[in-house]
Amino acid sequence: MTNAEKILCKQWQGGYELYGRDGFLSGEGAGRIVRTVLGLPCTFTDFDCKTPSDPLSFERFERIADRITSRAVGVDPILKEIFDTVGGQPDSLFVTPRQIRQAIEAVGIRPNDPRLGDLGTRLVNGDLDERLSPSRFLALVASNVFLISRILRRDLAVPDFDEFRRDLDSLYELVEPNHSGANADYIPVLRDADPERWGVAFCSVDGQRYARGHVNDFFSIQSTSKPITYGLALREIGSVRTHEWIGMEPSGRPFNHPELLPDQRPYNPMVNAGAIMTCSVLASAFEGVLPRELIDYVASIWERMCGSLVRLSEETMLSEKATADNNFALAYLMRGRVAAAVPHRCKGE
Repeated sequence: MTNAEKILCKQWQGGYELYGRDGFLSGEGAGRIVRTVLGLPCTFTDFDCKTPSDPLSFERFERIADRITSRAVGVDPILKEIFDTVGGQPDSLFVTPRQIRQAIEAVGIRPNDPRLGDLGTRLVNGDLDERLSPSRFLALVASNVFLISRILRRDLAVPDFDEFRRDLDSLYELVEPNHSGANADYIPVLRDADPERWGVAFCSVDGQRYARGHVNDFFSIQSTSKPITYGLALREIGSVRTHEWIGMEPSGRPFNHPELLPDQRPYNPMVNAGAIMTCSVLASAFEGVLPRELIDYVASIWERMCGSLVRLSEETMLSEKATADNNFALAYLMRGRVAAAVPHRCKGE
């Protein structure tokens, strides 16, 4: 029995104990449980009771409640569409978790997608060949009906994911033989990285994912962190406050050039001066917070976006710090000309 099914059974049993008496449940109490637990329209007549006070044993209640939920799957067009699509034919009698898993993986959704909740847990850890009746299926997908419906109707950012995956494979294989170029060599950790590592990873706005190559190897994110930090500053401080300190103009200069706008702001958040100021603006939203706590917060945002562990590389940080004279100069230049954007520094700074 899945977690969702256990919860459903527990809720039914709990409702039975709440509304029952002397080992029996009234027809009205049975209807109330189904309405409360599953949100389905139900009265005592659905339990073949002539009056609201007619008694039911728990076994009879559960048997009829299963019939009611099965009927709901057959009547509700969304639920019926999902059930029949997974089952592979109209009016399917049962489906298996394996069929559900295959259906969602075919469109690029992974079983461990956190949006799937109990269903995802069942698809990863449960018996994939268990036969699920319509009511048990309903219990599994109840909290994800519209997401599951979109997945199975391929109403996603990439409708034909098989074709898209083939295109990515072709591009991967086309580029793989190219061994030109060289590692950045201004710090050892970049200079000594294996140049033969090659991976491609994709995630659509609907969470469709595909990856190939060395995609499980950790690597230094470098300047790809800049747009994320900028986005966090916009969320925490707002656009107006952020752009009091940072411009939004193309610089036409190298990314590490020391030139500022006439009003002494950095040109934009993507050049080094702008990225440094963005970090300062973001830190101003966390008065009294320890630097380590702020770093942990930013890392947690990255983990949520990546869906996997993100690590802080002390080796990379120390190497960058040892060769960061230009960036330190930019920070002091801006501090001297426009002061710091941080009204209250982090604790321990």
